[in-house]
Amino acid sequence: MKVPKLKLFRKKEDHFNIIDLGTTNVKVAVVREADDLREREVRGEATRLQPVGNMYGGQIMNLDGVIEIVGQALDEAVLKASVSPRRTVLGLSGGIMVPKSFKVRVKRQSPDEPLDDKEFDVLAKQIENKTMDKALTDLEALGNDKYVRVETIFTDYFVDGARVSSPLGLPGSSLEITLLHYFMEETKLRGFNNLVDQLDLEVVSMVDTAVNAAINWMSKYGDFSLLDIGGDATQIIVVSNGKVALSECLFVGGIDVTQAISERVKVSYEEAESLKLKYAQAQVPHEKLQDVRSAITDVVDIIIDGVVEAFRNSGIEEMPNTILIGGESRHLHEFKTALSSFPWTKEQNFSVFPKIELVPGKDPNFEGLLKIEL
Repeated sequence: MKVPKLKLFRKKEDHFNIIDLGTTNVKVAVVREADDLREREVRGEATRLQPVGNMYGGQIMNLDGVIEIVGQALDEAVLKASVSPRRTVLGLSGGIMVPKSFKVRVKRQSPDEPLDDKEFDVLAKQIENKTMDKALTDLEALGNDKYVRVETIFTDYFVDGARVSSPLGLPGSSLEITLLHYFMEETKLRGFNNLVDQLDLEVVSMVDTAVNAAINWMSKYGDFSLLDIGGDATQIIVVSNGKVALSECLFVGGIDVTQAISERVKVSYEEAESLKLKYAQAQVPHEKLQDVRSAITDVVDIIIDGVVEAFRNSGIEEMPNTILIGGESRHLHEFKTALSSFPWTKEQNFSVFPKIELVPGKDPNFEGLLKIEL
């Protein structure tokens, strides 16, 4: 559910696009919306490799190149689906978006009456205004370019202390809402506006793919930390007390692993990428195994050092007791080994040793985009 337009209550159109715009690849799907008889269904999808230099840290560096790649993937997905919608969900990565999460409790004036759309709209406006002021104050302290709010999502609801999937139609004196504002620097947002304008698309939702996935996992894992190991960045997300308490980015990722293999084994980047994939499947030739393992370990150590430092500086007094490993490089077992062997209980904000798990699913971040409510 979003504010201020409250799109949940709008008549849903039949189809929409999903574009997962990553540094290493672009994935597009044309999705048929659910109705009373059918669930959502992917009618057509396509993936294209993103040429090196098109994007960095989630930011568009070569607009014409990105337009071309996204256009190719979109054309293929549309051809398979036999329908060409304009409405689009845009998923971004690499920490380009800044999330600010809040929990707000409000008292209702008529607690015995069921909450209707009109009253919820008024409450939503109050909550939005209250939290926007705090979020913008925090962002101004960063001293960077002007930030623009690009999305607001309500992620959790409690009525009189009980969690509910939706407060609509329910009586109650107290309504607690957890919401998430997404912000982006104005100069960086222009590139994405130009992209969708050139492709003649209407963006109805713009989210950070890793944060969005984390929100979807809250019902399963409760509070947890997520390391989303992407192409050129590793995103560190901490969900604490039911909201996103930390979202930071290390500009080291799978591309750096591939480059390290290339330099260690003395092969081309393309051959190194193939070796990385084979290593995850235990298929690397024996004579290259040690060099590939050493190259991966060197980069993993850098990432884990950054993760530990982010946890130490997070200001979170009690870290969650679960660490999830996500992203396209999560199947490199060195990540789980390094996290499992680190002395977490010697850290001030870890009272117990955390459970280390890989995020399940073939493409969990993209699967999370499929669940976004429009």
